[in-house]
Amino acid sequence: MEFSDPAEFDEVGSNLGEQQIVEVVKRWVGTTPQELAPGVVALGSLKDRKYLLEDPDEVGGELVEVKEGTFQKTNKPTAEMSQVRTRPIEGWVGPLPEELAPGAIALGSLANRRFVTAVGPEDAELSASKSEEDTWLNLSAFTSARTYYTNNVMRQKSDEKKSMVLENALGLSLSTQGVSLGDYITMIPRVDMMMQVATYENKEVKDSLGYGFGMVKGGLNFELPNHYSISTGIEYNLLHSMDSGDKMFDAFAPSVRLSKIFAPGERTLLILDTSMKFALTQRVLAFEAPGVFADDGDNLQLGLSLALVQLLDEEGRFMLMPRIGLTRTEYLKNEQDGRVDWMVNAGMGLTWQAFDWLSLDAGVGWSTLWMNSKGEVLQGESSSFQAWDLGLTIMGSHMF
Repeated sequence: MEFSDPAEFDEVGSNLGEQQIVEVVKRWVGTTPQELAPGVVALGSLKDRKYLLEDPDEVGGELVEVKEGTFQKTNKPTAEMSQVRTRPIEGWVGPLPEELAPGAIALGSLANRRFVTAVGPEDAELSASKSEEDTWLNLSAFTSARTYYTNNVMRQKSDEKKSMVLENALGLSLSTQGVSLGDYITMIPRVDMMMQVATYENKEVKDSLGYGFGMVKGGLNFELPNHYSISTGIEYNLLHSMDSGDKMFDAFAPSVRLSKIFAPGERTLLILDTSMKFALTQRVLAFEAPGVFADDGDNLQLGLSLALVQLLDEEGRFMLMPRIGLTRTEYLKNEQDGRVDWMVNAGMGLTWQAFDWLSLDAGVGWSTLWMNSKGEVLQGESSSFQAWDLGLTIMGSHMF
């Protein structure tokens, strides 16, 4: 129970002047403990206050003071109620539950802890051992095949060419158990690897656009309170031609990303991402030419994206995900220095999680790009475009 406001003078019934009298009342202001979770006592109500679990006048029984300033109604003998367990709890941080209020659980003790439900002692040992093994090193692999139709495969503002595209990818992710950094931050080291090949149906472009791509990325993810997370990493990218097999370029790119997840509903998530990436590129030049440099692709990229994840059923098998993103890329070296690209991506995807290891995704996407005046001069027909893509993806994944 919370203290009420001081009684007004005319309610005191005394001629001694206004008295700062406080009284314990049955009226609770704000969210009640039972609305938080069964049996929970709100910690904020414990400081210099009294909390009556039940009204002894209504139910009957005896109001017993378990600890100074803390009362509980009971039908049990007072001596039995006064027995307070003093044996330390292994791994417990902060006051014992009985030091807060009868039946209370210190919320701070729940961070970074694991609870295992087991039938017997042997099951408990097995479950705890298995849980530790599962969480120490996480290894997962995926493979996917995506086919899509695009109305502007060359990404040019005129002379648009249509094509079907097939992309096949294979990836591997390795992460360790989270490492607690204080009470509020968890760090997760991870390594990601991916290979992708793309082929084009349009005969005019398939030899020039077909590519093989590889990426290795290592980084640290930091999980913060209130569904914030920060991801840092450095990746190495390699691109080569599917037609000739020759290397086209490679790049080292350190990056940082800040994400925030909102949960406006039981089946709805809103994901906001901001990112920054600095790419150090090195092209392979078949011949030397004035004004062309191997590293003129060095750039700084800033990104902002918003995605809505809406589960359509209780099991979470069907998911709808609209998204929109804005990217600004500024080139930093040689003749390209001062060129700025702006790109907007928007799309909608519908995912069916057919099995735990298999998912199908159908989606439509729209993208547009434009450049500043310097980019228009340097890139010509590629300085702006609009494109629509419509595709289907099948993905299989397994966690070891």
